Amino acid sequence: MRVKVLDAITVSTDAEIFRPVAEHCHLLLKSCSHRNFIRLGVSNGTFETICVATTLGIVLTITGFMAMLLLAFESPGFRQCSRWRGIGIWPMWSVGIGLILAGLRGSCFFLLLFSRRQPLPWERFEEDNAPATKKKNRLIRMVSKLMIFDKKLKVQDDNLRRLQHKVVLQSLLGGAGFATMMVVVFLCLPIWRRSD
Repeated sequence: MRVKVLDAITVSTDAEIFRPVAEHCHLLLKSCSHRNFIRLGVSNGTFETICVATTLGIVLTITGFMAMLLLAFESPGFRQCSRWRGIGIWPMWSVGIGLILAGLRGSCFFLLLFSRRQPLPWERFEEDNAPATKKKNRLIRMVSKLMIFDKKLKVQDDNLRRLQHKVVLQSLLGGAGFATMMVVVFLCLPIWRRSD
């Protein structure tokens, strides 16, 4: 495309020569650059923070399954209970899946909820180049990358804040939908009919 445009410029100065280049640039902006910009904007935590939040979501989801199975299949004392006790697992699944969905988008749910973000890599540059007397040891630097110990910045851009709130809402609705579906499925299992 570059060669064609350069050859065409030697013959004519018509603006139509640049149309394919402009369309190609617009396509790249639409299909790649804009999506990556949005992903980076919504991504508000370090890799370690997102991994911890997503792992917490996975643990909550698995614990919910185990608790529901224990209620359904464990000792006779549990079988004499009403199956409606299984509804108590709903919050665990809802929060767990919400954390996982936010993590899949590269965001920490808790930071999104409060419109906060951790410093971006280029904002950490000054901290990493601190004098040797102020440098922290390796363990403290690794732990400080986690959300709890890191300084958090308020998201200034209103549009980005709205987008982050939309991600929080979608994650909550997705978690609530999954939890409702799982509770209904588990409460309809035949094992519960014996206990009623």
